[in-house]
Amino acid sequence: MDKTIIIEKIKKRNDINTDFFHLEEIYDDVISDILMLTHRKTLDDSFESLVKEMMEYRMNTQGTIGILNDGYSGVQQSYNQDYPQRILRKIRLRRLYGGV
Repeated sequence: MDKTIIIEKIKKRNDINTDFFHLEEIYDDVISDILMLTHRKTLDDSFESLVKEMMEYRMNTQGTIGILNDGYSGVQQSYNQDYPQRILRKIRLRRLYGGV
């Protein structure tokens, strides 16, 4: 997977002209997350769609610090602790077991 190509695809898909989201940093974080959660040392091209989906999730939640719900009358907030289930399910399907 080429970092530059994936970042350009994300920019085109989301109509981004500047690097407001710090896409290189998000890319690096997402790759680290996938490697850790799948027990892999490297990622092949088959992970491209998962990387893009995780990057877009990070972009959409950036600045909210994981806030799921925000209520004003009772000042109640709930926070997201992890990636959504649809992403975690895809990661679990790619996980290596037994130190392979």
